[in-house]
Amino acid sequence: MFFEPEMADRSTAETGVLEHHRLLRLARYITRVFIFPFWLLDAQKKYAWIAAHLRPEDEILELGSGMGSVIQILRDRGHRVAAFDVRDTSVRDDLSPALYDGMRLPIRDRDCDICLLSTVLHHCANPDQVLAEALRTAKKVIIIEDVYDTPWQRRLTHWLDSLLNWEFHTHPHSNRSDAEWKASFNRHGAALIDTHIYKVALLFRQAVYVIIPRSNGDNV
Repeated sequence: MFFEPEMADRSTAETGVLEHHRLLRLARYITRVFIFPFWLLDAQKKYAWIAAHLRPEDEILELGSGMGSVIQILRDRGHRVAAFDVRDTSVRDDLSPALYDGMRLPIRDRDCDICLLSTVLHHCANPDQVLAEALRTAKKVIIIEDVYDTPWQRRLTHWLDSLLNWEFHTHPHSNRSDAEWKASFNRHGAALIDTHIYKVALLFRQAVYVIIPRSNGDNV
């Protein structure tokens, strides 16, 4: 009798944990079946934008992999890819990233051929830290970012991004204009070797930047 209240509390806690995991599995299933196919279409489009910069032998690091749509597209096309993120929101176990603290990657300098940041930096509270790590660990960095030309386009981009990602209160919206990103690359000592801005759904702009550490400039 003396131990019954403690046992009851433990049973309630365990039931709560099991229910939480059940809901997480359900949410993952719904995301995989109903949402992930649309992200795969988006990943296919982005792959077409950057394919010319990828060689079959490249070791690719995707930083900030989210659901894993870009990982799947890269692997489907025969690329070797590893992924890191600050949390695992993948829809399948085989798309799960390795986790890191958002500050320092457990990778040696210039240890991978390409680091891919696909619409990731504007989700980071400190995008310059993430960019610095990408430049430290990779010989080439490919960035895809939402950019804007006017204040109203900036506000609309923020609103849609929050809606698509269900981040209404925690989203840092670290977006920058095309000129601001180019200035950032320059501050980080990176050379911009290719760039292109694409129109998306008529109202939006996504930019592709290919940058390298300036010390690599003679080797590319």
